[in-house]
Amino acid sequence: MVEHGATILASVRRGQRELEAQTSIKRGYLNLMHAREAIARHAARAEALEVGRSPKHSWQPLAPELNEVQDDASNHTI
Repeated sequence: MVEHGATILASVRRGQRELEAQTSIKRGYLNLMHAREAIARHAARAEALEVGRSPKHSWQPLAPELNEVQDDASNHTI
């Protein structure tokens, strides 16, 4: 969104396209802020999981039959 807005802003001087460019830049900035917050939340959750893990309850991969179901679903084409 930021790149789109900057491209429009660079190609026009005044008018409605300038407003569209400014809106795109603002939306892109908000998207980046929300993404940063989401990454911070996920990092905090991952850290909490890591701290709370005991040697008895270590991470285990999905059962092979569950992996096969996921692989089959990803092989479909539209």
